[in-house]
Amino acid sequence: MRLLQLRLRGFRSHRDAVQIDFEKGVNVFLGSNEAGKTGILLGIQTALFMPRYASEREALVAEGETECSLGLDYELPDGARWRIERDVARNRSSVLQWVEGRWEPLASAAGDIAAVVRRHTGCDEQLFKASLLIRHEEIEVADSSDITRALSERLEVLVAGSAGGVSAAKAVTRLQQAISKLTGPRAGQIFTAEQSLLEGRRRLAQANDASGRIANGRPRIEQLAAEAAAFEVEREERTAVVERARALRDLDSRAEDLRRTRSAIDRSLDARAEFQRLEVEAADGRARLPAEATVATPASSWAGPAFIGGIAVALGALVLAYFQPLLGIPLFALAVAAAIAAHVAGRRPVSLPVEPAIAELEKTARAAERRRDEAAGAVRALDSRPEAELLADRAGLGRDLQEVETEIARQAIFRVDPAELERAAARSRELPRLIQKVAEDRIRLEVELKNLESATGSVAELEDEVSIRQQDLNRLRFRAQAMALAHQELEGAIADIRQGVGPEIAAAACLRLQAIVPEYGVRLEGESGLCFRPGWADGREFERRELSDGTADQFYFAVRAALAEVLLHGVNPPLLLDDPFRYCDLQRRTALHRVLGEIGLERQVLYFTIEEPMGLPVTHPLPMLRVRSA
Repeated sequence: MRLLQLRLRGFRSHRDAVQIDFEKGVNVFLGSNEAGKTGILLGIQTALFMPRYASEREALVAEGETECSLGLDYELPDGARWRIERDVARNRSSVLQWVEGRWEPLASAAGDIAAVVRRHTGCDEQLFKASLLIRHEEIEVADSSDITRALSERLEVLVAGSAGGVSAAKAVTRLQQAISKLTGPRAGQIFTAEQSLLEGRRRLAQANDASGRIANGRPRIEQLAAEAAAFEVEREERTAVVERARALRDLDSRAEDLRRTRSAIDRSLDARAEFQRLEVEAADGRARLPAEATVATPASSWAGPAFIGGIAVALGALVLAYFQPLLGIPLFALAVAAAIAAHVAGRRPVSLPVEPAIAELEKTARAAERRRDEAAGAVRALDSRPEAELLADRAGLGRDLQEVETEIARQAIFRVDPAELERAAARSRELPRLIQKVAEDRIRLEVELKNLESATGSVAELEDEVSIRQQDLNRLRFRAQAMALAHQELEGAIADIRQGVGPEIAAAACLRLQAIVPEYGVRLEGESGLCFRPGWADGREFERRELSDGTADQFYFAVRAALAEVLLHGVNPPLLLDDPFRYCDLQRRTALHRVLGEIGLERQVLYFTIEEPMGLPVTHPLPMLRVRSA
């Protein structure tokens, strides 16, 4: 596998578009700090293995930029050309192949792209970091008095891809523990993922139900709005009908009042006319009576005796007054008065009617006078105002009545049966309550739908969440199956490592190390599957237990180069070195550069350094001041 071209845009320090063309053999990138060496190295690593977590991807985006993309073209040993394109900002990827003069897209799913990368490079991300990507900070050996422990820690990073120190011998036990952690019946990750998936599906079902209720609720809201509008129109129409009918009824009442008032005036005028007629009739009756005829008659037969009796009583009273003055004096006075009255009566003449017809006329006259008096009482009882005022009022009432009757005739089309009017009035009184109820129902439904929308979330988001949880569960199950298979294979492979790959790696590492430090060699110990120890060139163990930092770096460079040669020989992916020879002296650095040149004959090498490499041409000078070694 040989890298052809890398394109960066908005990636770390490379804000503008950058294109790097790679050469066969050793590619030397020379530049000082902040020149962009790490950005190019990370660009290659990101193109092959996209970071899984958003925080890791965000750290790759150039500051202040929203776009971040890269592309990597490479060629396989069979001559096939491939391209990997990554949109880091949007977490999108694709793999393309050059076919008949154009790039044909082949895959865009993360799993498919990872499979292509594993097939073309021969390793996954962990093995890539352990064998092909050599950085100073990852092969540096800390100061320690126990060289065995220091070398073991280096090999654990190399073999297991973990800084935790998991040896091949311990990997079986750790795998079994990891499998138990994944498949535990109650607290296992798979069980937890299954429960999480069930919870996600339950929430999705609730969201779908809420979505259905929301979908059904919106037409209901529109229906309630239409009902409210219809009720409003009906209320206005009913109110108008009731108001017009009541106005017409008021006009009827007004007309009846006018008729009644005019009728009362007519009765008063009729009574006055009747009184005047009766008054004339009474005067005529009285005028028809003749003068009275009188005949002198002798004194009444009783007047004489009454006079004599009175005198006698007066004498008696005089005598009695003599003896009883208090009683006699009044009696005497009374007797004298009676005698005088009798005398006068005896001398008065008596008037007698001449004939019976005169008596009948008197009777008629008196009857007319009685009717006249009754008519006068009726006039006083009805209306005592002057007749001229009554006539003027009657004329005004007539005009008002005519106007009212005209208006009644004009509004006759609005006349409603009393029962129908009562029903319309009742409906008009009921409609405001119905309108309020519809409005309350609409508001309640809108609040309910809003709460449903805010509480349940987006169905699409929940579907994505369920899909992600399903993928996580599938990944955990696949991981458990892979671990179970790895557990079985590793148990069998541990016994075969020494007889197969282990000695071959040790021999290749020994050749590389002796090219740098001829007196040293690499030994494979038998206590674990892959445990490489430094030793003397003749195979003897070290008597001392410590290595210098520079020698330890050179030892592990040789081991990692041997791993790449032995384990990845078929595909020969490029070897990436990020200034790993910082602690080497000039002689050993020159030897290391010579080893890189030899490796470059078999595979592509990308060497990033801040110092002028002795014996290697600089193929890619970075646009910053070069720092040359003295």
